[in-house]
Amino acid sequence: MNAKNVNADAAQRFHGAWRLIEDEHQALAAVLHALRFLLDEIGAGRIEPDFRLLRAMLYYLTEYPERRHHPNEDRYLFARLKEKTSEADAVIARLEKEHAAAEQRIAELEAALHAFARGEANAFERFREVFDRYAHFYRQHMMTEEREVLPVAERHFTPEDWAWVAEGWRTGGSDPMVGTTTRDEWQAIFDKLVRHAPPPIGLGAGPYPEEEPEARS
Repeated sequence: MNAKNVNADAAQRFHGAWRLIEDEHQALAAVLHALRFLLDEIGAGRIEPDFRLLRAMLYYLTEYPERRHHPNEDRYLFARLKEKTSEADAVIARLEKEHAAAEQRIAELEAALHAFARGEANAFERFREVFDRYAHFYRQHMMTEEREVLPVAERHFTPEDWAWVAEGWRTGGSDPMVGTTTRDEWQAIFDKLVRHAPPPIGLGAGPYPEEEPEARS
């Protein structure tokens, strides 16, 4: 393979499905970092909690993976990779099991935040503990995908495979089985979080607006 082909393969990887996946991971990691920063500042008494902002951040961290990111991984990346090779079957099975167990983690986070908002005794410490556990889990989950799944896909996928995954990834959010929120709509939610989060993690546009995301059914 000559240098021109190597460069073309690299461009395909970083400007196609691989880039889409990493971009979503980076957005989720940014919100995890921002929420941890807010909790540290609240715990130190430097800011008062903006519960609408906290709920919006939690909504993004829980709904975005479940409505878009994880279904896309399962349907496109994982499904195609299992067709091509059994090399990643064990790690994919573990990741799919983690995807399926998301409801319990989400319920625990939501209950802890609701208790904090109601002013229950020790509820802030409980919410921070639950969040820290979730953040650690989710970072490990994303690292596993990037270090153990994507490199296997790189070895076995053709440009046509990457293109198929990328197309599914771009349109998967509009699938009725996944949810109706599109990639652009999720980006708008992320941008709104950035606008209203305080510096240095956001632009500090003021308290989060009254409109809140719909509750999970």
